[in-house]
Amino acid sequence: MNIEKFKHRIEHFDYLVRHKISGTPIQFAKKLRMSKSSFYCLIDELISMDVPITYNKEFKYYEYSTKGKINFGFTVLIPFTMRSQPNKFEFYTPPI
Repeated sequence: MNIEKFKHRIEHFDYLVRHKISGTPIQFAKKLRMSKSSFYCLIDELISMDVPITYNKEFKYYEYSTKGKINFGFTVLIPFTMRSQPNKFEFYTPPI
């Protein structure tokens, strides 16, 4: 699977979970156009990456146990600088 297709699938996965419209595992797999076994592999992969995904048996949908969102992209890291003051050191982010 190419990276663009994978990214789209994960974004669709995230959308369905955040809006609580994923449905049962079989329904969710169909919405993502994948087999049930591939779907369970995806769930296992996401759990291993600390995505807090759980299945709500009462309402029959997947949900995040902690409010959040899966993101793809590149983040620019701003270097931290250490400055000293009398008797203490502190880290700060210099203004851009």
